[in-house]
Amino acid sequence: MRSTLQGGKPLIEVGDFVSIGQKVCIIEAMKVMKEITADAGGKITKVLIQEGNPVEYGQPLFEIEPQVKAEEKNNV
Repeated sequence: MRSTLQGGKPLIEVGDFVSIGQKVCIIEAMKVMKEITADAGGKITKVLIQEGNPVEYGQPLFEIEPQVKAEEKNNV
C-alpha cells in the first residue's frame, strides 16, 4: 500500500524527495502491516510496484536518484 488509508493519498509520489529512514509505503504480510522506510535519500524517479500486487523479499519498490549534498557539489 502506498498510503496509510485504503484509497488515500500515497505517502510518496514520483518527484518527491525522501530522506533515509522516511516511511515510503506499507506492506501487508500475513495480515500484519509493515512500514517500509527509505534506505537512501534522494528523488523518487519511478514506482516499481503496483498497488495490491505481491512483492518478494528484497524486491526493489522504488527508484531513487541520489541527492548530492551542497558541500559535495562544490568539490566536484
